[in-house]
Amino acid sequence: MKTVAEKVCTARLFEAIAVNGRKLDLKTITGIYPKNTPVTEIIEHLCNYINSFKTVERNEDVRSICNLTTELKNQKECYSVLESKYTETLNELCESRKKQIEQSATNKELSLLTRKQELDIQELKRQLYLKELISDQSTELFPPKLLK
Repeated sequence: MKTVAEKVCTARLFEAIAVNGRKLDLKTITGIYPKNTPVTEIIEHLCNYINSFKTVERNEDVRSICNLTTELKNQKECYSVLESKYTETLNELCESRKKQIEQSATNKELSLLTRKQELDIQELKRQLYLKELISDQSTELFPPKLLK
């Protein structure tokens, strides 16, 4: 357990660090402690202070590592969700494009069929016309009265 003098010195040390940062010179350090304090006690107190500070830093480091690990895990989960959404969207786009291509091909086939049907109709009309023409000519050559 710390004595009152150690607590006072620790408070002064905190204050000195707050003012000067971590760069403390010998004059500042010796000014923190009472004049009759032996150097060995000052060194021991400083070592205890530094070791306790290192412990706090280590705990902070552990906490920050845990936080980073948690954050990394969360980011991996987010990435996984984004990747699956991206894959899903890409599959939907591919499927949509495939349907468009199939529809386009079907439309072209229908267009070709329609054109072929038009040509067939024209051919049938031509054949019908020729039949009628031949029929008319045969009637003229052989009137119905003669055929009886």
